[in-house]
Amino acid sequence: MSRPGRGFFDDDDDDLVDLETGQESLQSDRAPRPDSLDYDSLNLRSQSPFLPPLPAQGSEANDSYERGSSVATGGRTAGGGRVSSVTGGATAAGAGGGSSVRALRGNTTNGYASTRGDSPSLDDILAGGSSRGRDGRNVQQLLRAWQNEMGAPELLKFPTKVVERVVKDLARRKELVRKAQSTAGMDESFYLAATVVATENMRASHVLKMYTRERIWKLEQCPEYYLSLADVKQRLYSNEIAHAEGYVRLVKAYQDACAMDAMPEQIARQPPPMPTPDFSKPVFFRARKDCAPVVLPDGETFVFTAGSQHMCRYSTIRALLEAGDIELI
Repeated sequence: MSRPGRGFFDDDDDDLVDLETGQESLQSDRAPRPDSLDYDSLNLRSQSPFLPPLPAQGSEANDSYERGSSVATGGRTAGGGRVSSVTGGATAAGAGGGSSVRALRGNTTNGYASTRGDSPSLDDILAGGSSRGRDGRNVQQLLRAWQNEMGAPELLKFPTKVVERVVKDLARRKELVRKAQSTAGMDESFYLAATVVATENMRASHVLKMYTRERIWKLEQCPEYYLSLADVKQRLYSNEIAHAEGYVRLVKAYQDACAMDAMPEQIARQPPPMPTPDFSKPVFFRARKDCAPVVLPDGETFVFTAGSQHMCRYSTIRALLEAGDIELI
């Protein structure tokens, strides 16, 4: 017997196998339509701990089980294809796959209105409460700040708004993942989307941790210098200022206990030299847009065009980096 074509997103349990006879019971032998299952076959789905129970035969909820949808993706079909609520893509095959899905329209789950069923899509989850209309996403802006921080010899201004938005998004998404874990057997499409969100959470957390470590390491190299700056409150976060002040006190107490107390008074009273960043360090950078003319160390005026890559002293392009016209690489 020839089998109907199967799509990529078709369920594995569409073709039921009789374990005693070893023969497949195809849905085309038991239903008038080749792309729909009768309720005797569909009721076997209730044995799965991952799928919701089916509505009673003849109820109004039967209309919510649309033809040709996929349980794993929560998608809807158009001309026999499959549309995934996670990827938003469609497959051309799968005209005869014939699975069922809960596709209740107009409902809202966890505060997200879905246009492809009662579960939010991945785009709805990632976009909820975040900066869809802003220039770039929060994690991308944090990645650029981390990249600039690694290339710059000094501590750059702390992006307070970007970091606060990333932290809020992480808290919101972690709560969403916890809800998905508690309802894993009720809605597979929502659970699958939340799994992708959990991966995105780990990525954003890693970027935030590495960015914080880089700033703390640079702060401990020259703590007195940064605390003496006039714009210390704009350059450092409040926690960074407290850390720098405590670090200075600890280092001074250690030096006094180990060496300074044993030195002559006239030497001990002299303040130690204060280390400063090396602003003449060469850096690689890329121009994000056409920049204003800059004066090179040899007195020549040069213009950096958008997309061009260069290497020069940090002191030469320091103002362009603070303005956001370039990015370090």
